Amino acid sequence: MRLLRLLLVITLLISYAPKTYAQLNLQLMAEEQYPVFLLGIGGISGLTPLVDKLDRPYVYVASNEGGLKIYETDPILNLVQVIDTNILIDKVTTLEQVDTLLYVGTGNIFQDTLAHIGLSIVNIADPQNPIVMDNWWDPNSNDTISSGAGVIRIQGDYAFIGGMSEGMVILNISDPNAITFVSKFQPDITYPLASNDPKKVNARGMAIDGDLVYLCYDQGGVRVIDCSTISIPVEVAAFSNPITYAVGEWPRAYNNIVLDDTVAYVAADYCGLEVWSIADPLNAQLLAHWNPHDCPVNGWWWEAPVHVNEMILQRECDMLFMSTGKSEMIIMDVADPYMPFAIDSFGTVLDTTITWGIDITDDRIYLTYAYVSQWLVWPLVPFYSNWNGIKQLSYTNCGLGIKEEEFDFTISPNPAYTTLEIEGLTGSYIYDLVDITGKIVQQGSGVNDEQLDVSLLKSGAYFIRITKDEHRVQKKLLIE
Repeated sequence: MRLLRLLLVITLLISYAPKTYAQLNLQLMAEEQYPVFLLGIGGISGLTPLVDKLDRPYVYVASNEGGLKIYETDPILNLVQVIDTNILIDKVTTLEQVDTLLYVGTGNIFQDTLAHIGLSIVNIADPQNPIVMDNWWDPNSNDTISSGAGVIRIQGDYAFIGGMSEGMVILNISDPNAITFVSKFQPDITYPLASNDPKKVNARGMAIDGDLVYLCYDQGGVRVIDCSTISIPVEVAAFSNPITYAVGEWPRAYNNIVLDDTVAYVAADYCGLEVWSIADPLNAQLLAHWNPHDCPVNGWWWEAPVHVNEMILQRECDMLFMSTGKSEMIIMDVADPYMPFAIDSFGTVLDTTITWGIDITDDRIYLTYAYVSQWLVWPLVPFYSNWNGIKQLSYTNCGLGIKEEEFDFTISPNPAYTTLEIEGLTGSYIYDLVDITGKIVQQGSGVNDEQLDVSLLKSGAYFIRITKDEHRVQKKLLIE
């Protein structure tokens, strides 16, 4: 069994090795590594990065023990300001911005039971001279469970905080100089399994649509919470993919959620990416599951090369950028929510670096890296990371100016069995057959009509991509 797992991991290592993709032209521009201390046992982790939402050349980083870091980004990274944890009360875990106010989540999201859920509001009208307006921390935190701000979302006069094991906290922020408590809601932990481990049920991902809050509750699935009465939140629905619990108590982790109209993209950690229809929020339907590691059947979660955590949707290009732990970053094409597939990646599982957070602009990508000491052993640390900090990448938005739909072709039969005919093209072109994980499984060149042998490919969904004269057309293909 272990030999089979090893062979699969090696296959995935090859699949996620660094590649140069014509689509996005990813290039590393700059990086900054954070300090390591206590003889390598501890180190400052880069957690959530946040690009300035007013289109100013700054990025803010929640750097845990390192506080709030503020960088200029033009032309490359330049640290201009740090607000220390003693000013912000505790470690800095996550960020959100509305206009010139930065909402800074504090506490400890790594099983520190003595921490408190916290929120600081920082005026960043001048990012190089930030002003802390108010600090709030929960005086009623439970010292027996993990506490800290896993996520912050702002809706009008209210801040919604995913407070890890303590559930969701709602604060009134109408006066940024005087944060006040509104309510706390801790959903029942017995969904989807009555035997859920309390230490693994954490509010750490969130999206808001009107009065509804979609809360990623880690091992506890995704909860739909009605906050129309802000002081009395009520859970009205929940959803979770049965593949992660129907055949046993598998380790699953819903980490993050992004909404796009009636579609929800949910980060499922080592189980990849799930796409749900929330057209009826009370009855969400699973549309697709991108599951490159064959979770949970294939091995244990710490053996997986993919650990999806934070996500950013680039709506203009139908691309979902994901921080993916050991494989660092994977970019998905989500134009068809029924068939998401990987189109680009950065990093490799061959090294010992682990991404945590991600944010993007139209031409830059920011990845943050967590520190996990190699001196701590399993089960305390299932894998380690010895590079911690932030990286700045450039990319070409929506591809290298390759124009879509400038020609057309047909494929037959579809579904294909042993052979595939490409017809309707004149002149030379390049073709790629790509599976839904983004791996090119067959490629070559053709002239005019061509016949391809697909007899060795496994049954399933694929894409055939034709590039001709700097134009590209892609079509779906089924092989049976």
